[in-house]
Amino acid sequence: MTYTNNINLNLLHNYQIHKEILINENSIIVDSLMFNGVASMTAIPDAKCPIGTKYIVPIDGINELKDKKNYIAIKVEDRWVFIKPKDGMIFWIIDEKKLVVYSEDLWTYLSTG
Repeated sequence: MTYTNNINLNLLHNYQIHKEILINENSIIVDSLMFNGVASMTAIPDAKCPIGTKYIVPIDGINELKDKKNYIAIKVEDRWVFIKPKDGMIFWIIDEKKLVVYSEDLWTYLSTG
């Protein structure tokens, strides 16, 4: 399978089976990333949250969170999709009311002036 350069969305290929599933999943991811609000970067992602909800994974956990510290977790249907952040990504942390920017493998709070 081939992927996009920035956030590794799956690309369609010739004779793709169940293409509507792939397109819908990619649409949820893009729609979620267009809104720069992240529910939290300290709380563990809640499995019962609505589709499109985003978290920044705070710790290396078990199951799907294993080895995903600092990744952006997006709820898609009944599972999480993880996006590896890129330098320069900026998000509003909703539960803290603060901005963070990703650079050099870590999230840093931006000064509020």
